[in-house]
Amino acid sequence: FTGEGSISWPFGASRGFDLVVEHPPTRSTRSRKECDASANRLVLWLQERAGAPCFLFWHVYEPHAPYLDRRFVGLPVTLPPGVAADATEDWQRYLGDLAAADAALGRILQAIDDLGLRETTDVVVISDHGEEFGEHSKGVRSDRTRHGHALWDTLLHVPLVVVSPRVPPGRRDD
Repeated sequence: FTGEGSISWPFGASRGFDLVVEHPPTRSTRSRKECDASANRLVLWLQERAGAPCFLFWHVYEPHAPYLDRRFVGLPVTLPPGVAADATEDWQRYLGDLAAADAALGRILQAIDDLGLRETTDVVVISDHGEEFGEHSKGVRSDRTRHGHALWDTLLHVPLVVVSPRVPPGRRDD
């Protein structure tokens, strides 16, 4: 299940999968609805499989520029060190996109629990890159929220979360 882009069949991402479901985003119209729709289709697929063994990959564009979720815009926010003050709204929209992805992932994890699959399921969550909000770029506003141009910690340090019945909980490595 993929939001397309570079994680799609033209780039070979379908190799080795029995089923590939692409939910292509449109940069100008991408919304939380696409993340929700993708998660909903994935949950239905899990329910249809009735616990049969599988390898599942889920890719979404939330959070990714352009950040569209406005739920936190206008609310008080403490910006992380280095984030440019004029990137506040971008940061708030980024947090909204994070919240959307988190809620969709939560529905998937709940489906895994509801189907009784938790004890036989490994879940790995990772991001392909971080984002920059003016920490290093002093250029025009469009330069402040991007990636793919440098190797700053803000772009390289991404979460890797592993939840598995075979991995002891509680280890954190910064």
